[in-house]
Amino acid sequence: MKIDNENYSIEYLDNCNKVIFRGILRHQSIEEYDEISNFLNRYAKNSEEYLIIDISNLSYINSSAIASLCLFFIKIRNTGIKFKILALKFVPWQNDLLSNLQHINENIEIEYIIQH
Repeated sequence: MKIDNENYSIEYLDNCNKVIFRGILRHQSIEEYDEISNFLNRYAKNSEEYLIIDISNLSYINSSAIASLCLFFIKIRNTGIKFKILALKFVPWQNDLLSNLQHINENIEIEYIIQH
């Protein structure tokens, strides 16, 4: 399953239970991210162990996208679903976002990857 947009793509890889974000997320309102939230929700609820979310290929994310992700993790935090988020340590906005998400939902594990 995949969401394609002119600025980004989001793909679910069934063989490794991973959602990969690529590109730039810059919709103007939180409501415009409902499709992405529903996409994440569908695969999170079907995860047996944890859902991997890879944001290492996102080059930019605006405040509406951040708010939408925060709302997603707030709504799902009491379900016990676990997440592993893959990110790049040397991208400041990724570090800031993940720090905030861990405060919102204790079921988030962060794994920093090294990109060559």
